[in-house]
Amino acid sequence: MASRAAAATASTATRTAMGAKKNVHIENWASFRENCEHVFQVSLKNLGIFAVAGVAVPYGIYQAIINEQMHKEEGRGTDQFVGHTRRFLGGGEPLPRPSEK
Repeated sequence: MASRAAAATASTATRTAMGAKKNVHIENWASFRENCEHVFQVSLKNLGIFAVAGVAVPYGIYQAIINEQMHKEEGRGTDQFVGHTRRFLGGGEPLPRPSEK
């Protein structure tokens, strides 16, 4: 039993001059990280991933925030419901506090 465990650790770990154990899997992963720019290839799949992560997700977050702001302003009257430009970009008069309705 002990020899099987020793054989398993010997195949995945090696000892260095200082006595530390190196895990082969971690060393392979670190080697890939160091050389990733040499291995990377531009493809349609990668461009699609970049488009979704870099454009679609931020745009979706932006739309969710704007829709929430518009929804909060709907109950304050139609003269103030001009969108986020009136309230957040300095145009028009400030909105009344909700308790002053």
